[in-house]
Amino acid sequence: MTKGWGRAGAGLALVAAVAAGTSGCGGGGGGAGKAQDKPSASAAPTKAPQSVAQLWQDAWAYQVANPCQEETEQAAEDAGCQNVTWDLVTDVRKVRKAMNADPAGAGFYTEAYVIMDRIDALAGDMSDARLLRMRKMIRAEGVELNSWIISHPSQ
Repeated sequence: MTKGWGRAGAGLALVAAVAAGTSGCGGGGGGAGKAQDKPSASAAPTKAPQSVAQLWQDAWAYQVANPCQEETEQAAEDAGCQNVTWDLVTDVRKVRKAMNADPAGAGFYTEAYVIMDRIDALAGDMSDARLLRMRKMIRAEGVELNSWIISHPSQ
């Protein structure tokens, strides 16, 4: 009759332990069932937006650390280069958003936008196959964007 109770017994013990934990048993400070004070979401410190240059510097540092210089698409795929290229394209898009929010306006960033447009066109549908095939050209555009941002650090 007790056959099979091993799993059931362990399950019942788990249920009992969870029930005891949620009922306030063993908790310090009286008042079982009393709601704990939680910090509100508005009390959380707000994160200051990063400058365009800082945002790009962080993104490009990752690219420098992960150059993905494999010669064949198979070797690049095995090394995860499609993910590194995907990260570059999405970081470029984040930098574009930061540029759009910058009071300096589109006039200052015109040349950078042209480079970013080329990166987006090369990335196409962002499929792994596309990113692997276009990785060297996308990275070359990233190098050009990096040069532009370094030579235009602030407005």
